[in-house]
Amino acid sequence: MNERIKQLTNLTLEGKMYVEPVKTKLEKENSFISRIDYEVTSLCKYILNQEPVVNQYSAFTGRFNFDGSVVGDAFKRGGHKYNQMALGKYYLKPINNVSTMEWQHATADYKKVLEKGILGIIEEIEQSIEKYKNDIERIEFLNGLKRVAYTLIKWSEKCSERVNQLAQGIENEESRQRLKKLSSALLNVPKNKASNFYEAVLSIYICFSADPDSIGTLDRYLSPYYFNDIEKGVITKEEAKEYLQELFLMLQASTHINSVHFTRGGESHFCIGGYLPNGNDGFNELSELIVQAMLELPTYNHS
Repeated sequence: MNERIKQLTNLTLEGKMYVEPVKTKLEKENSFISRIDYEVTSLCKYILNQEPVVNQYSAFTGRFNFDGSVVGDAFKRGGHKYNQMALGKYYLKPINNVSTMEWQHATADYKKVLEKGILGIIEEIEQSIEKYKNDIERIEFLNGLKRVAYTLIKWSEKCSERVNQLAQGIENEESRQRLKKLSSALLNVPKNKASNFYEAVLSIYICFSADPDSIGTLDRYLSPYYFNDIEKGVITKEEAKEYLQELFLMLQASTHINSVHFTRGGESHFCIGGYLPNGNDGFNELSELIVQAMLELPTYNHS
């Protein structure tokens, strides 16, 4: 582990890399607009009001947290009107010994984000809008998705601006260049498809905010970028490990230090290896590097 990662590790375990939600003043619910329109408007305003956590040691940024004031991430269900009421009434309380309400884990389609970018996903949304143009409810929902997707692009642009501002005041040349690289990359991803391993990891880092749960089969969807960069000499194994470690530190920092769940390692469930669709062994050089990256970190293990 190099000095940069050591510094980020210390900040993470001190709780200083946790992204504190920025309270956002929302308009009172208007009886003349639909529930979806109100929730989407509030969500977009909330996201763009957040501030990224970034410092001289950062190679990535873009994470944000929800405070429950808006309909937020898919995993915590924060902001949903009747969420707390339902949890209080049904969580781990069997109904006639038949049905029990409990959390379900989910994995976002990071592979699609890396291969298409948010603009590519917006194109899919527009195709669905054309397909269901006579279904008012579906159209409203799809238009809401499109607005949120564009907001994530604007959020990345805001992060780029903040990183660039920080870089101007950094004296250390290595740190300044790293921040300039980050500022530039934030203007490309996750807006567009990732062009290299660095941009691929950055895309995951940002999009994790929308579904802070599992990051899925990490080695499978990162392998094309890793092996392509290694072959072309764009990146070294040590640099790739460094980026992976910063990603894992972000997962750890996604839980507040005062939470009883802080020692669960970010509660991010993911896997590596396994059988590929063709029956071959999926464990490869990147899979092993992921294990090495995690074992070097003196943090709580992910599961």
